[in-house]
Amino acid sequence: MVEVKENFIYLPTFIQGAILVSLIAITGILIAYLNILLLLVVKYFQDRRDGPVIDQIDALLLEHIVQRDISEEKLPLALGEFQQLPLHHSWARELLVQKILHYRRNFSGYVSDLARTLYIDLRLSRDARHKLSSSRSKKIVEGLGELFRMEMTVEEKEVLPLVNHRDRYVREMARCYFAKCSAEHPMDFLQEISKPLLTWEQVELFRLITQRTDIPAPSFARWIDPAMHPSVISFSLKLAAHFHQFDAIPAMISMLKTDNLEQRALAINSLGKLMALEAEPELVKIYADQPLSCKKEILKALGRIGSGNQLEFLRQQFLESEEFDLKKHAAKSIVNHKALAQLMLKQLQEQSVGQPHIILQHCLNPLIKY
Repeated sequence: MVEVKENFIYLPTFIQGAILVSLIAITGILIAYLNILLLLVVKYFQDRRDGPVIDQIDALLLEHIVQRDISEEKLPLALGEFQQLPLHHSWARELLVQKILHYRRNFSGYVSDLARTLYIDLRLSRDARHKLSSSRSKKIVEGLGELFRMEMTVEEKEVLPLVNHRDRYVREMARCYFAKCSAEHPMDFLQEISKPLLTWEQVELFRLITQRTDIPAPSFARWIDPAMHPSVISFSLKLAAHFHQFDAIPAMISMLKTDNLEQRALAINSLGKLMALEAEPELVKIYADQPLSCKKEILKALGRIGSGNQLEFLRQQFLESEEFDLKKHAAKSIVNHKALAQLMLKQLQEQSVGQPHIILQHCLNPLIKY
């Protein structure tokens, strides 16, 4: 050994380096193979342990959940047979929960409701609730996901701190949980938002809240406030328009003064969708000082409101605007006034030539939607 060490010292440096790299590589390969072997051994013993229990769970669920006659709806479930499973072990409870979730995903109606009843009666939600206080984000997401899919209601104080969690996946899951499972105030968590609602997250929350038929939609006007997070304001503007909440119109009008161009354009768009007649004078008043994006929304809003009071303003924008988009939206809004604009449209058709005439004919074509 001493001789080998002495010989190694006198070797050229590049050969010493090559030997060391080779030894490190061989050691790494051995460690990787040992790790794979260990995982295979663990997986083997897990499969031996889990296999019989999974078969037993499948048989019980098939007998007492899937094949249960609807005439026995009011009879209690045979919990005694399920309690014979080794549910004192966390791994067995996890197997049963995963199977229940699987049946909930693949069945609806009576079978899905029975699976949820079994979950509640066996008090299987305790593990998921315990995960909510974990220091690991992955565990929290697992717990929230389970409670979300099982539609379990827990105390809001357990979930509310998670809507601003440092991990984005925890935040998103907590917000979706509130929207779907909160018993009375599914959107109150918006008051606590300090980190942005991402676009896809808004889409998912929108889907969840519009699917709720057990409670009326909350009033979103209270979150259309400069004190709220910008993403909350934008989200509330969209939902207030979707649910036709006319009580939000004053708050939307107040947003016309915001420095945030995206919010201002969205507020104008929402006023148009609500056909807010009282907003027309203010929209016309601010038009000249607005950027192109807001001008387009104002013209579209005036067309949606369609009172006829601003037809002359729209005609002026159609004739005088140099921007193609503004001409197009002004013409489309005039057309949207229908009977109120018949005389004006006839005059414009007679007077316009070239591009304005083409734009007008385009907007008059009922087959073209945009």
